[in-house]
Amino acid sequence: MRTAPIIENSFNSLLLGNRINGSQPNTTIVMKGNSLVEASNNIIKTGDMGNTITLESTSVLNISNSIIFNHNTSMPVFSGGFVKGKNNIICGRIYSNVEFYYSSVSENYTNFYNFFIDVNNSNFHLAPGSPAIRSGENGTDMGIYGGDNPFVDGGYPSIPSIYYLDVPLIGTQKEGINVTIKAKSNN
Repeated sequence: MRTAPIIENSFNSLLLGNRINGSQPNTTIVMKGNSLVEASNNIIKTGDMGNTITLESTSVLNISNSIIFNHNTSMPVFSGGFVKGKNNIICGRIYSNVEFYYSSVSENYTNFYNFFIDVNNSNFHLAPGSPAIRSGENGTDMGIYGGDNPFVDGGYPSIPSIYYLDVPLIGTQKEGINVTIKAKSNN
């Protein structure tokens, strides 16, 4: 059984970008306390295989230029947490405490699939004539290929990137904190 990543009382300390969350069973992210997380150009799947994003207390999740699948569920926001964002393409229901603008929300899977070239084969490029083309804020495309940091097919940008980061939550003054970072030059 997987342990859920827990983000607690962290402001601007986590940026999720160019990632597919929920492609593995029981992928859960829990935000507690006063946390703020920025997530852009992601494919986020909730509901299938036990995948959830749970916000508690006064946590805020800001999602932009992403594709969100809420299969058989709604995006859960509990105990005062808040989700906001722009330029997203969303399929499924959303709960209260969720505010998306310049976004498209559809509970109809057929309409949702018509936005893209081929969802069944994970091709999320916008189809010709898609209503998401230039419909985002300031005329940007909605979805993962729009915005300031478009999704990179294959997962690696052309600049150096950190692909693994392990940072313990607690350290001591005597021993400090042992941090493990793995980076790739992508050249």
